[in-house]
Amino acid sequence: MRTPSLPAGSKGIREHGEVGLTVCVDVTGNVVAAGMSKSSGYQLLDEATLAWIRSGLNFKPALSGNKPVAVCNYVFTYVWNYGSGKKDVTESYVAWSDIKPEERPSIATQVNGPFYPPKAVLGRIEGTVRLSLCITPFGRMVSATPIEGDMDSSLISATSSWIGRFTFNPGKQDGQTVGVCGFPIKYVWELPS
Repeated sequence: MRTPSLPAGSKGIREHGEVGLTVCVDVTGNVVAAGMSKSSGYQLLDEATLAWIRSGLNFKPALSGNKPVAVCNYVFTYVWNYGSGKKDVTESYVAWSDIKPEERPSIATQVNGPFYPPKAVLGRIEGTVRLSLCITPFGRMVSATPIEGDMDSSLISATSSWIGRFTFNPGKQDGQTVGVCGFPIKYVWELPS
C-alpha cells in the first residue's frame, strides 16, 4: 500500500504525530468512507492523511470464514515520522514473542463499551473475538487483525473500534520504546438473558 507524502509545509517545521482514522471498506477492499477520529495536532498532516485514505486505497478485504465481507468503523492510526513521509509503520515493529514479558506493551487506559452492533443483536449473535494488535511506540493501536474463528464481521469491527480508543504503555527493547505487533487480546460478546 502506498503511503502519503509529507506535506511541504510540514517538513520545515518538523511536524510529526499520529492521525486516528475510522474507515469503511467494501468486499473488494476499497475504502468507501473515511473520517478522522484523532488529530495529530497539525492541520497539514491531518488533511494529507484524509486525502491519502480517500484517494482510492485498496485494503486486503476482511474475511468471515473464507468469504470477503465489508467492514465499517475499522480504526487505525497513521504515524507521521519527521524526515520520512513514506513509511510502513509496522515494517520495523518487533514481534510480541521477541519482547521480554515485562517489556511488552500493556493497556494503560480503556474506555467503556463496546456497544453491541444492532445487526448482531437482531441476529442473536454471540462469540469471542480474538485480535492481534500492533501498538505504536506512542502507545496507540495501529492495526487489529482477527486471529481465529468464523466470527461475525460486525463483532470484529465493533471490537476493533472499541480497542482503537484505548491507550497503551508501549513496548520496550534494550531500554528504547518500540512498536510491537502480535499483542493478543480477546473480547467475549454475550447477549443479555
